[in-house]
Amino acid sequence: MTAPTRRSVVGGAMAAGTIGLTAPATVAHAASGAAPDTARQTSSGADPWTTVLDDADMVWQKMPTTWYDGPYLGNARLGSGIYADPDTAGAVRFNIQHTEVQDHRPEFGSLFGLARLPIGHFTLEPVGTIKAVDWRLRLRDAELTGTITTDRGTLTLRALVHNSRSVMAVEVTPTRGETGFRWVFHPAEAISPRVAFKPVPDFLFSAIPRPPSRTTTACGPPYSRCSRAGSM
Repeated sequence: MTAPTRRSVVGGAMAAGTIGLTAPATVAHAASGAAPDTARQTSSGADPWTTVLDDADMVWQKMPTTWYDGPYLGNARLGSGIYADPDTAGAVRFNIQHTEVQDHRPEFGSLFGLARLPIGHFTLEPVGTIKAVDWRLRLRDAELTGTITTDRGTLTLRALVHNSRSVMAVEVTPTRGETGFRWVFHPAEAISPRVAFKPVPDFLFSAIPRPPSRTTTACGPPYSRCSRAGSM
C-alpha cells in the first residue's frame, strides 16, 4: 500500500473548514488580555498556525493506487478521491461523489430505495508515461498542489473543493511536451453500489427507467477555460 510520506488525517478523509483546536498563545499575551488576533501572534510576528498545520501536510512521492491511499478533497457533501485509474492505463482518476445524490424510492427500503448513487469520475490523461509525482495536501488550505512528471514533460496541479458550494476546481498547467493532455468524464450507472454484493431485486431495473447519461461542456468569454459536467 502506498502511503503518505508524512502524517495522515484521522479517518482517512478531510473536509474543508475550521479545525477544532485552540491557537497557542504566550503567557504574556494571555495575562494582558490582548485581542484574540493579537494573541495568535508569536514574538516574531508569525502566525503559529502556519507551523502547526504545515507540519501535518500529507506528501506523496509515489502514485497512489487505491482511493484509500490517495489525497481526498471534500466539504461533507461533494468529495473526490485521487489516485491511479485502475481502468485507464497511465491516467489519474478524480472520483466525483455527492452525499445528496441518492435514490428517492423509500417504499423499496433503505438498501436500494434510498441508496447513495454513484456519479462517475474524471481521468486526467497525460500525453506521456507517468514517471513520478510530487503532491502535497495542505491541511491549512484543504488544497492539493504538486506535479506529475512524465517522459514528455510536467503537469503542475492544483485542486480543491469549495468549502460551502458543490464546486470542485482543478487547474493543470502543462509544459510544452504535455500540452495535449486530456480530461475525460466517465459517467457511472445510477444504481445502488450494493448490487455488487447483495441480491438484486427485480424492481430495481423495472420500477423507473433511467435515462442515459450525458455530458455538457461550457467554454468561451468571459471564461478562459472550459468546464465539463455530467448528468444522469
